[in-house]
Amino acid sequence: MKNKENKTKTHATIYKNAFFSGLAATVCIGLGSPVHAAVIVAEGFSYTDGALAGNSGGTGDWGGSLWAVSSGTGGNVSGNALETDQTDWDSREVSTAFNATGGPADLYFSTTFTKTGTDTSYALWVEIANAAGVNTGTGIQFGLVDDTFSLRRSDQSGGDGGSYTVGDTVELVGKIEFNTSGSNETITLWVDPTDVETSAFSLSRADYDVGWVTPTHVTAGNFVLNDGTGVIDDIVLGTTWDDVSAIPEPSSAALIGGLVGLALVLRRRK
Repeated sequence: MKNKENKTKTHATIYKNAFFSGLAATVCIGLGSPVHAAVIVAEGFSYTDGALAGNSGGTGDWGGSLWAVSSGTGGNVSGNALETDQTDWDSREVSTAFNATGGPADLYFSTTFTKTGTDTSYALWVEIANAAGVNTGTGIQFGLVDDTFSLRRSDQSGGDGGSYTVGDTVELVGKIEFNTSGSNETITLWVDPTDVETSAFSLSRADYDVGWVTPTHVTAGNFVLNDGTGVIDDIVLGTTWDDVSAIPEPSSAALIGGLVGLALVLRRRK
């Protein structure tokens, strides 16, 4: 579980990781080295309280797109987070060059979730897909379902497990490994990670073929949450663990520190 202060620190750390990833990329380009890591999109819902639809902030490859209602009346921004009740969904288009075709390519994602109230039959999800809206058929949904953790393809049931404590804020970090099981993807979800790709509880599936190689839409909301509120925050998509998690890979800090130091040395020599 994470309290509000820790969640805020997580949000800040993720954006700091995005900044240093960009800095490292800049140095690598200057030295003629290849660059692979990249934050695709990040959304912290830093908007004025009110309807989410019509907003277009965040960072990364959103391509200037706006959040739009895809079901119900859409969610509302409150305290720099997305709040939803009843059955409300919003979608936003992603404009990215990420493509899993032609070799190993992993897509990482993370979001924080909080649910309040007494309802025990609901679905609070973020869906990553190649079409707008919820239940697109081949989207990957992750979040909370009936006070358990959930990872599933949007046209299939199951994939849920563990036990969620109402009122807790949890960080879910996931990874899609494309075509690792024939034409199927291996998809893993870590709940409140304690280290890189490590947590006390996790879910994994290797029987889904998502049918796409480029994510084009992110959708967020819930089904049938009548008593209480679902809160979604800090949606991030990237190509490495460091892009989406506040827990850095051991080599990252050393690499970035070394690159920055080298850049300073080269600058002084000019």
